[in-house]
Amino acid sequence: MNGNRVNEIQNGFAILTTNFTQDKTNPELTAFSLDMDTGILHLTFSETVNTSSITVESITLLNQATSNFPIMLSLSGGTVLTTMDSTMIDVEITKMDFDTIKR
Repeated sequence: MNGNRVNEIQNGFAILTTNFTQDKTNPELTAFSLDMDTGILHLTFSETVNTSSITVESITLLNQATSNFPIMLSLSGGTVLTTMDSTMIDVEITKMDFDTIKR
């Protein structure tokens, strides 16, 4: 929780909020890596991500942003391995996509 202290409040002694500001900032992908032995895609975000909101099929990989001949691969599927909301999410890509990348 970013170093914030959490004080336990006993059951029945809840305190009503007086002010609430909804988080309107979407997480941004800040880093990624692909383990070429396991096919696990490691994603790092700027803030916590709800893992159930990740749609693997919406992920597109690009060989190099500066390449004269960019190669893009939109993932056909995969499995989100991380079960708890986090800033670091692991995704196992499909064998078909993994084989395509290794060519």
